[in-house]
Amino acid sequence: DGANLSIVFVSPGGKVYKYSPYLKGSEDEFIELIDMEQEVTSITCNKLDPNINRDLLIIGTKNKLLLYDVEKNSDLFYQEISDEITTVFSGYVCDSEAPYILAGENCLVQGI
Repeated sequence: DGANLSIVFVSPGGKVYKYSPYLKGSEDEFIELIDMEQEVTSITCNKLDPNINRDLLIIGTKNKLLLYDVEKNSDLFYQEISDEITTVFSGYVCDSEAPYILAGENCLVQGI
C-alpha cells in the first residue's frame, strides 16, 4: 500500500507469497498466497509508474514476463517470452529517465 512494508517471496515450488505483519488478525493471516497460475522462476520489485506510490512486482515465469500490482491484485502488463526467464532486474540504465526491466533467459537478455 506504499505505507506499510511487506515481504514477497517465492517458495521452492514456484509459488508467490506475501508476508504482511501489519495486518490485524491471527498470525496465520499474515501470509497470503498470490495465485500466479504458473511456476514463478524469478521475481523483483521497483517503483515503475510515477502515478503509483508503491513498488510493483516484476515476475518471470517459464513463458511470461509480468508486471503485477499486489495491492490491486491485477496484472498491469505481460509479455510472452520464447524461452524460460531465469532472472529479472529493474533499474535505471545509463542516463535513462525511467527504469528499465531486464529479463535474462537461457540464451538471451531482453530489455523492456
